Amino acid sequence: MDIKKLYIEHALYPAMSLLQNNRVTAYTQELLASETMEPDQRASVLRQRLSELLALCRSQVPAYAALPFTELEMRREPMDCLQAVEPILLADFLGEAREHLVRGTDLTALHQRTCTAGDQAPTTIYLTQEQIERYEAARWRGLSWYGVTYGSPSVLLWDRPREPYFLQQEPYMKNRLSISVCAMTERSVLPTVEQIDAFRPEYVTGSASALTLMADRMLATGVRLQTRLKVVTVSQGVADRPLLQKLSQAFGCPAAQNLGARTEGVMAYMCPEGHLHVTAENCYVELLDPRTWAPVPPGHRGLLTVTNLLDETMPHLRVILDYMASLSDVPCPCGRTLPVLENLEKVAPA
Repeated sequence: MDIKKLYIEHALYPAMSLLQNNRVTAYTQELLASETMEPDQRASVLRQRLSELLALCRSQVPAYAALPFTELEMRREPMDCLQAVEPILLADFLGEAREHLVRGTDLTALHQRTCTAGDQAPTTIYLTQEQIERYEAARWRGLSWYGVTYGSPSVLLWDRPREPYFLQQEPYMKNRLSISVCAMTERSVLPTVEQIDAFRPEYVTGSASALTLMADRMLATGVRLQTRLKVVTVSQGVADRPLLQKLSQAFGCPAAQNLGARTEGVMAYMCPEGHLHVTAENCYVELLDPRTWAPVPPGHRGLLTVTNLLDETMPHLRVILDYMASLSDVPCPCGRTLPVLENLEKVAPA
């Protein structure tokens, strides 16, 4: 019996909900309830949210003060209005982040997060507590598809050195063990696997490079975990089909992609059917032609472009990220009606 898991799920999270008004569990339930929403209803919800967001941007955000739309146009045709907004590269958004702050925002009441793009100096963005909780809920919804719960023990694999005090069990809110594998050899893979087995995780997560290194060493040596995992998730970088198959073979469990960005939270999560579902409740995703920046039809590859539907502190519309993908027009067998991204590929910043 995992005492820490019981503590987190039956004491810590209920206490945070009651005493701190933390709504991660409530938001997770909302996402689970909305993932099978009828397409027409989802489109209606999106239109309403975009209408509100456009009105906020035009009236309160310096970067969008010149938007030419009337109140009536933003209410009636928010999708058309959004399409008329010039897309912006992530690096450019970060470079002018202060121009995206809502006027009169009290920065002392917000959480700070450092973001970088390319060779630019780090930029500070600001998030509300609700944003952080909704981003976290999106992660837990994806993990729940594999039977993982809030207190489930996990192992986080790093591909860079970490300070010694990080290479241990993490704080009371996380039932997690962090391990750096950047210097792993075929000789050291067995002690690492034994360390993981001793912790008895339900899932393993990490960057594509860290998980690839670990999987390669395990496959080369024949060393395997004795612990039965529920899933291994790629939380940084892109996992193509061959990599997902390799991870599944090495770790003996399903492998999934978790697509996120520090500016957007979890944008998509892969279901057990192997399809990457967009977190449509939190963000609106478009795919744009890399030459013209015009939207491409389903099945065609384009630059991944995101409009954050949650951000009322630093709103940003149609930010182009460093990914190419296509949108599927075939329903997923899992029954979730969330949009599906296919052929995801990391590309060099423009």
